[in-house]
Amino acid sequence: MELQIQIQSHQSSSTLTSSNNDIGHEYDNANDYDIDRALERLQDSLLGTNITNTSKSANTLIQKFSSNGELCDYLRLLKSRRFTFKTLKRYWFVMRDTQLTYYANESQQRGTPIEKISLKGCEILPDVHISSKKYAIRLMIPSLDGMNDTLIRCSTDEQYAKWMAAFRLASKGRSINEQSYETERESILALLNMQRPSSSSNHQQNKFDIQSENFVSPKFVRKYKTKQLTERILEAHAAVSNLDGTEAKLHYLKAWQALPEFGITTFIVKFKDSNKKEELLGIASNRLLRMTLTGDTLKTWWISRMRSWNVNWENRLVTIEFDGETIHFLPLYGIESKCIHEFIGAYIFLAMRSTTTMSDTNDLIQQENLFQRLTAAYN
Repeated sequence: MELQIQIQSHQSSSTLTSSNNDIGHEYDNANDYDIDRALERLQDSLLGTNITNTSKSANTLIQKFSSNGELCDYLRLLKSRRFTFKTLKRYWFVMRDTQLTYYANESQQRGTPIEKISLKGCEILPDVHISSKKYAIRLMIPSLDGMNDTLIRCSTDEQYAKWMAAFRLASKGRSINEQSYETERESILALLNMQRPSSSSNHQQNKFDIQSENFVSPKFVRKYKTKQLTERILEAHAAVSNLDGTEAKLHYLKAWQALPEFGITTFIVKFKDSNKKEELLGIASNRLLRMTLTGDTLKTWWISRMRSWNVNWENRLVTIEFDGETIHFLPLYGIESKCIHEFIGAYIFLAMRSTTTMSDTNDLIQQENLFQRLTAAYN
């Protein structure tokens, strides 16, 4: 299971990266990091800054960037647009509280930003390819049309860990000033190190003769070549082969939580406006998803934009109203509408409990009554 989760995490995170190999190819070479460092040294020399600052430790850099509750650095941005040429462009990013802004360069930080993005309620997904040294973060930003997909690429694993930790906290309405930021950053680095290819994997590849189809789902067997799957399986095995039982379980949990599908409960339903007989409804803590039977997301609705939901208990039809859109679906194969109703109500209760109003309420009976009203199947 440990191997299968690492493989699925690796394959899922590299899907967008592999499809964009011809996008912004001027940045995909091995000298990417060296170019960044050269630009920074040139900037430091022009500003009269001591060049030796570039050799500071990772902890010193983190303290520098977050000393005033801000995280600042040069990153590359790719926004999804139709019928236009796509390329990664380098911008100066500033993260403050839950707001992400970016500018053409550092000198324009005092001026008007190119764009300001509120990350609260956004979905933050990793898009990492360890062997190619590509570290990117996908921001799924809610909008009236569903969601906007934005890709931010980092230069190093350290830079990736800092920004990924900040984005995850911001999506929950928290800032980098909290103590959990450093814990989150270290956890991300530990997961990257666990997925990093081992030097002994080549030796193991010659030693073991494995059948890759026994370790991955048929979906990946059809999509990737046997040699690619075998190499990845052996790399994953080398990363965990020397761990004891407790460490292996902790690594398993980290890898599991890093999967894009983590935290999503799916139900087979029939949407009223669809000609398809069967589709999946995914329910997560902050969103609902319309998915194919293979797990591909067709559309996302954010719970923060939900206005009401109800169930017709006679025909089991579920109706959910969002801002500007209403969806209807019927659970199939004996799935109870009551179960979907309880999932939605419970997630709304958890979202309300995390707000200041609910956290200041010490009346447990009042909170219990609210939970019952949100999840009760009948009035």
